Order: sequence, then C-alpha cells, then structure tokens
Amino acid sequence: AAEQTDFRGDGITAHQAYVAGIHPRNTHSRFVITEITYEANQDRIAWLGVAGRRYWVYRTTTLVQPNWEVLDMKDSHSNRMLTYTREHADGTEVNRFYRVGVELIP
Repeated sequence: AAEQTDFRGDGITAHQAYVAGIHPRNTHSRFVITEITYEANQDRIAWLGVAGRRYWVYRTTTLVQPNWEVLDMKDSHSNRMLTYTREHADGTEVNRFYRVGVELIP
C-alpha cells in the first residue's frame, strides 16, 4: 500500500510523514526542533506544530538504556510554534536529553 511506501528513501513511510505533518515526497520537508536552550535553571524546547497533531515531550538523563519520561502533551489546532519549558534546580541535572513525539489528535 502507498501509505507504507518510503518515497523519500529516508526510512519514513508516507503514513509516518503524514502523521508528522511533513510532505512524503519532498526531502526538504521535515519535523524540526527549532530551539533548545539550556540555562542554569530552565530548559526550553520549541518546534513548529501542525494542525490536528498531538505532541509529547519526553526526557531522560542517559542515552545508554534510556528511560524516557513523559513531561508534557500539547495539542495543536493550527500551524503554530509550540514550546515546552522545564524548570529545575541549578546544577542538579548534569545530563538531560529530550525528544518530541507526534500523533494525530484522536
């Protein structure tokens, strides 16, 4: 089926591209984190949300056998910039890694 075809040759099927809000045939269309800011007591992540999508923000302190913790969920009802800000005590988390997942809003 066409939805399982990887038209771009990048390992992303047409259906996965649709869910992410990117064009399945355009190699320049991609989901991008536009900002990651690590400050003394605050981390900020920003990305362009697509209408009809739900975004999940995850965090872990290691990439060796990571234990991804869900931090937040945001629904996007229009194409707009979305942000997540996490406050933390200064110096208490040396390693912190984030990722953003996406699904269609049910």
